[in-house]
Amino acid sequence: MKKLFLLLYIMPSLFFLNELHANTSQANQSSVIKPVDQIIDQGKKQLSNIMGTITMLSFVINKNQISHISNKKAVLSHLKNLTQYCQLMHDEKFTFVDDETAYLLLKFNQLLIKHLIHAVETNFAHVKKTKIENLIEKSLVVPEQLDPIQTVELMLKNDQAVMHLSRLSDNAGLHWDNHAARLMVDYIVEPCSKYRVPQRVGLAGATFFGGMHLWSTIAPLSFSKTAPSFFKTLFGDKYPPKVTEPQQPQQPQQPQQPQQPQQPDDSTQHADEPEIIMTDEGEPVVVSNKNKGIFGSFDTLAGRIYSKLTPLTGLLYTTVYYGWNKEYENKKPIIQKTLSTWKNKLRGGVYIQEAKRIEKSIENITFDDIFGQEAIKQTLMPIVDYIINPEPFDRLGFQPRKGWLFEGETRTGKTEMVKALRGEINRRLEQNGKKGQFKFKDISATEINQFGIAPILEWIKQHAPCVLFIDEIDLLNLQRVGQNSTLSEFLQALSGTLDSKDSKNQVIIIAATNRPEAMDTALRQHGRLGKGIRFEYPTEKDRRSYIKHKLENLSLDLDRFDIDKLVYNTTGKSYEALAMLINNALLNARIRGEIITQKHLEEVLDNDIRNIIKESSKQIPGQELEILSAYFAGQAFALMNLDCQLKLSSITTNHVKADIKEEFTWSHLNKDSHQEQKRFEFGKLFTHSVADTININSLEEKLKLIKLYLAGFLSEEILLGSCGYSCHPEDMQTALQIAQSIAFEGLDISKLPKSIQEKMHNKAFALLDQCKQEVRSLLKQNKDKVDKVAHQLKESGTLTYEQIQNTLKDNPST
Repeated sequence: MKKLFLLLYIMPSLFFLNELHANTSQANQSSVIKPVDQIIDQGKKQLSNIMGTITMLSFVINKNQISHISNKKAVLSHLKNLTQYCQLMHDEKFTFVDDETAYLLLKFNQLLIKHLIHAVETNFAHVKKTKIENLIEKSLVVPEQLDPIQTVELMLKNDQAVMHLSRLSDNAGLHWDNHAARLMVDYIVEPCSKYRVPQRVGLAGATFFGGMHLWSTIAPLSFSKTAPSFFKTLFGDKYPPKVTEPQQPQQPQQPQQPQQPQQPDDSTQHADEPEIIMTDEGEPVVVSNKNKGIFGSFDTLAGRIYSKLTPLTGLLYTTVYYGWNKEYENKKPIIQKTLSTWKNKLRGGVYIQEAKRIEKSIENITFDDIFGQEAIKQTLMPIVDYIINPEPFDRLGFQPRKGWLFEGETRTGKTEMVKALRGEINRRLEQNGKKGQFKFKDISATEINQFGIAPILEWIKQHAPCVLFIDEIDLLNLQRVGQNSTLSEFLQALSGTLDSKDSKNQVIIIAATNRPEAMDTALRQHGRLGKGIRFEYPTEKDRRSYIKHKLENLSLDLDRFDIDKLVYNTTGKSYEALAMLINNALLNARIRGEIITQKHLEEVLDNDIRNIIKESSKQIPGQELEILSAYFAGQAFALMNLDCQLKLSSITTNHVKADIKEEFTWSHLNKDSHQEQKRFEFGKLFTHSVADTININSLEEKLKLIKLYLAGFLSEEILLGSCGYSCHPEDMQTALQIAQSIAFEGLDISKLPKSIQEKMHNKAFALLDQCKQEVRSLLKQNKDKVDKVAHQLKESGTLTYEQIQNTLKDNPST
């Protein structure tokens, strides 16, 4: 039946291919797609999925989301070797294929999938003992009589195994207790929390039993007659005890002779015999034994005690309730934080990172994990040495600076460096057998505004030696504006904390800000936060090292990526942006079932780094699209032929999200409508530098920049016959400003006589006109090339440097 099913499964494709083969001439037989070719293609798709799974496993292992791996480096090395073998097999052209070749490829995939499934199920315990060469040798075994049905059956089995491997990799490192915790959280804890089930059940139960208790207290006579049998059993008919009318005392009679007592029946003894209890006033009370409840006489005793304490019950309950409720409200954040942390730890996997975030635990990183910034590390090393061993410093009468101010743009690594400093100190202390003797406190501006800086510093001094980190200190508004009590308290507290001479109770204070000008000058003096360290975005060398490190952690072959292109096109970007570039590319490849390639990285580069909006709801009209295409084609061609320091990356006519500059509140009320910032741009030229630059240009370079900014307008004039100067008119203004900077020779023209001002302005316009004539001549001589680039840009929307080069090479006039 199985072979019959397989025949039915592949029969339509085989019939179609045979018909195609019969109707094709002998000369074109090499172009006919054979069934074995389809099997080879499917085998390559399986390899691509396997490599994608290996990449995801490497990423998860590097993120420490799989616990109990004995040797992480060995596992990652093994996965990288597997990827290389898979890549070689995937890149094989298979020019001459037969059934045996297809079977061997599928056999290799099968053994590789089984190896990975076993590795994931055993937490990579036996990876070190496995040699890839052995897997390849096992796959080189072909049956003596190879049946095509066997090949197709193996292909289908591999497809199912690949899906199983993908599901296993998604849950790699999770044990049965993690799955049980996730099921409990998803189907019990979260629904109960969402619908407030415990509170509502408790409220309903308290209301019910409280009502029944109130009924039994107010109407004891009717309660014993009308209460359900359950409550009769629970409370008894006489709860609270019902007082009966005492019997009238009888006249004393003459004593009679006592009779012999009869032997009582054990089965009925005291069954209905009433019990007489004397009250505090000395009056007898008759209580029936059959109405004492399930606890016998204890119910009666409890009822009497409760009736005596009834006036104090409300006060007692109120005191206990409000006391515990107040204590609970104080501890509620800690309780919720602890419960949430344990909930995430029990679920395992990615939730462990969430647990660490809730705990505000700082990652265990050291200086070795920071890319670049070697000068900053060397500057901070005296702090580490002093905390580890202060004795040599004290003998010399020297103490390192205790107040530091980290300055720099947002996301330049200020907080990350503080984490590395903490990790470096802990590592050195552990090496010296002093683990746990160092404290680190991270506070925010909100906490300082709430509690004040003085109590915080007092607590810090009690736990010295310690490092205190204040992030975004500019949010405290530490300036001499009005009666700033926060600034006064801050200055006094710093002076009292940083002046200590006791080496065992030293406090190091580090503050971070991207607006040091918003802080009072007194705070930035020596003895307070006087030592400033400037943080910059990663250099070309640092970006290269970081990108290589991230790709190697994914077990990828670096030779298959254009690292230089990624480095050059991320100038001025933070480490976070670089991480986003690789992570988003990995996510896109995972969704498509592919292995991450250069194409995925460049796609994210356009979408998330350059902010190109390829599919916009606003469509550009055809005439305006022609203007945009002509404009940017001229700029791109000029840039490629002027040999500027700036190099062409790509051009686009799509919408591009503009960089929004920070403005203060209400500042928009003092601006004209034409001064408002643009949220979007229509088309853009993207450039890069092959090395780090500080934008100091020579005269020759400035002239090239003028020509670049003029090229777009002149390209419109040449290709379209006229130019309306409405497409990016700011470029013309930029060209004029560069020409003026040359003509004015660095002078402030507003302070010169009018005659000299007019002369210099004429010189700037003459320079502008000269550049215009030169770039017009360049574009006219290459009109066909520029027109072809413009046409290609209009069709594609975005062109890279390589695509423009290919377009120009295909031009017959080139």
